[in-house]
Amino acid sequence: MEPFLGIIVGALAISVPILAAIAQKRQRRADFLLLARELRLANVREARHRGRTMSVEGERDDFRIRVTQVAAARVEHGNPLSDIHVNPQSDVRIVVDGRSSFPRTIDLRLEDIATSIARQFGRKEIEIGDEAFDDAVFIRGPELALQAALDPRTRRLVCELLQAGGRIADGVVYTRVRAPTCSPATAAAALERALEVARRLSDPENILARLCERFRWEHAPGVRLRLLDLLADRFPAEPEARSVFREALLATDDRLRLHAARVLGEEGRQALLDVASCTDGDNAQAVRAIELLGRRLPIEDALAALNDALRVGHRNVARAVIQTLGLHGGQLAIDRLGAVLAVGEVDLAAASARALAATNDPGVEARLLGALPSAQPGVTFAVCEALGRVGSIAAVPELRAIASATATDRAVARAAGHAIAAIQSRLAGASPGQVSLAEGQAGDLTLTNETETGRVSLIDR
Repeated sequence: MEPFLGIIVGALAISVPILAAIAQKRQRRADFLLLARELRLANVREARHRGRTMSVEGERDDFRIRVTQVAAARVEHGNPLSDIHVNPQSDVRIVVDGRSSFPRTIDLRLEDIATSIARQFGRKEIEIGDEAFDDAVFIRGPELALQAALDPRTRRLVCELLQAGGRIADGVVYTRVRAPTCSPATAAAALERALEVARRLSDPENILARLCERFRWEHAPGVRLRLLDLLADRFPAEPEARSVFREALLATDDRLRLHAARVLGEEGRQALLDVASCTDGDNAQAVRAIELLGRRLPIEDALAALNDALRVGHRNVARAVIQTLGLHGGQLAIDRLGAVLAVGEVDLAAASARALAATNDPGVEARLLGALPSAQPGVTFAVCEALGRVGSIAAVPELRAIASATATDRAVARAAGHAIAAIQSRLAGASPGQVSLAEGQAGDLTLTNETETGRVSLIDR
């Protein structure tokens, strides 16, 4: 009898844990199906996995959903739905399949070492224009679709999802509810967030209308600027886009006004003039407005702006106006540019030399030659370049003297040599200063004058 009793006890010792494990597994399965019901999934089906992983699939709002939980869940007495308790050592992973709704090439994840390495290898990243979002999130995909989708609420939801361990890639939104906060309520909240992100990333029926709407409701200046850029690049002639450009002309942000004015052409001229006249404080936008106006900035206004800029020391504004005077040409512009060239500081004198050349007026040569012996290499360099554009054969002897002077800066000497070559290339026949070919030592170059024969020889290879 005792041997049989021992066998029975041993069998019970073996079978009880097995039976308990089977019961626990069944209970886990039932509990997890209840969790799927709590998440309001339709057409729920169990997905088979190895080990202690439990997974179900279902549908919600036209998206396929997969919910996976590792470890056990149990139901205590009471309401079978509200009293589901997820094992505090488990995570719930939720996958929302959006491949039929938004582009699979969208990739949104938190910045980390891997994204830094990817960037080093040339993987293109998009910047939305929201500095905080761009710094936190690695963004890849079709820019039009992303800009259309990533409004302020979507950006906030994406950040919350990513910070919870989620990711958006290959047309799928992944999120995770981590232990020990995992519960049906937190899992439901995570699913709602993932579904809303998937819906918001879905392709709009009319992307142009969506971009225009985004511009009107967006508050971040950098994002508005990027949206305006996209509209200008992709839809410059569309009536809806041009309506947005006209609205931007009235913005308080001068950057928006400049972008809109650039696209609208003559319609945006007054906005450019207004911005160009505001040179106090950060005058970078005024400089840009002057550059965009070019010849459309009246010469009287340009001369007044140059005088004001020189008086208060706004050198960047002065350089922009000097360039504009070169486009205008005419005696008024030439006289003012000549005065700045004669007495201006290095950068302004150099800019004036280039502007004088831009007038293509033969009469500027005398002013340029007068500034050629400047003690400032930067000015001499710019004058040499200018003479290369508008100089005559009369400038060659002085350029040759600059090129051959032992104290001349190498860059200046090269500029003088290039200027001589440019002048000679415009002449029909040889005359003093002409570059000529002759026999001699390989690599020699000389210039013709009244008493000696010019020579350049080519090295045999």
